[in-house]
Amino acid sequence: MIRTKRGFYKRLRVVKGKIKIMHSNRKHLLTKKSSKRKRRLKGNIYIKCQE
Repeated sequence: MIRTKRGFYKRLRVVKGKIKIMHSNRKHLLTKKSSKRKRRLKGNIYIKCQE
């Protein structure tokens, strides 16, 4: 049996049949990133659950 990484499940939520996760690269070292890049990293990512 294959064990999946449990840390991954702590970083996501299932909302309305979709997986909701945050963008990466948005927590620290923001001064070197352009405003355009930081704007694109705002918000969440929604992925459809497929079987």
